[in-house]
Amino acid sequence: MELKSVDGRATLAEDAVVLTFDSKLGVTAKKEVSPRVIPFKHVREVDFAAPIVWKPGHLRIITHADQERKNPALDTYAVQLGAGRRLKEAQEFVELLQAAVAAVECEEPEPSTEVVKTAPTFKDVIRNAQEAGNAYSELKKNTGMFRGLVLSGRTLSKGNQSWPASECEIVIDSGANVSARVTGTRVAAGAILAGPAGALLGSIAKKDRSAIYMTVITPDDMFLEKVSGLDEAKAREFATKVKRAGMLQSREDEKAAADEANRHTAAVPAPPPRGVPAGWYPRGDVQEYWDGSAWTGNTAPLVHD
Repeated sequence: MELKSVDGRATLAEDAVVLTFDSKLGVTAKKEVSPRVIPFKHVREVDFAAPIVWKPGHLRIITHADQERKNPALDTYAVQLGAGRRLKEAQEFVELLQAAVAAVECEEPEPSTEVVKTAPTFKDVIRNAQEAGNAYSELKKNTGMFRGLVLSGRTLSKGNQSWPASECEIVIDSGANVSARVTGTRVAAGAILAGPAGALLGSIAKKDRSAIYMTVITPDDMFLEKVSGLDEAKAREFATKVKRAGMLQSREDEKAAADEANRHTAAVPAPPPRGVPAGWYPRGDVQEYWDGSAWTGNTAPLVHD
């Protein structure tokens, strides 16, 4: 089972819990030890603070009595759980972890093989404080809720449904424009807008065409809320947060795809220079035939001595 967190994820392996810190929100100290593999037999205590709608939580692994307890944003034995994340998912993960720990005999871990660092300098302290502050500010920017919709990190959720923010769209507009847009969207998708949202859309066609509405379009559903008056500003602020989170996710996905493409390209050796005799030469994870002037496209498995 895997539990997503603000700074990465926690995963239950066969005999260990693995903490991976791969988010841009993570601080340098945590990324340096990622992934941290903690055998169940080394775990003495599971420190769990449940995430709630307005307050983030954390999952911290305590391995020995003298392990320092500190802010989860800096603790390399802890993952942060964003506010608004589904509580049931986190509780289920913790219960499985505690059961796995209880099933093995506790054993003191071997002395740490990590490089022992000298006492941090004043600049290190300031840098860590700034990184922790930046991580909190980033989390705050990407956390919010409005009318039952919850934004946590890069995920938008409503009830037990959730979607990547990059695949969602929130539009704040007048009833006249919303009526045409929503109807066209649903017809194009071959779906019917029903329930409270459908009733509200029907009322727009008859009246309140000048009122302001919030349309939330997700990959598999649509929500419609009237937000005239004081709620309009809150709705626009929430829509901006969702859009920003989606843009950040899209950029991260594009960068990951580009890095993967660059890695693959770098792994393929350049062709032999002109004048090299024809023959089979290594090319990536295979060997390819070089006819003396160009690659022929004929490949064969690498031959290992």
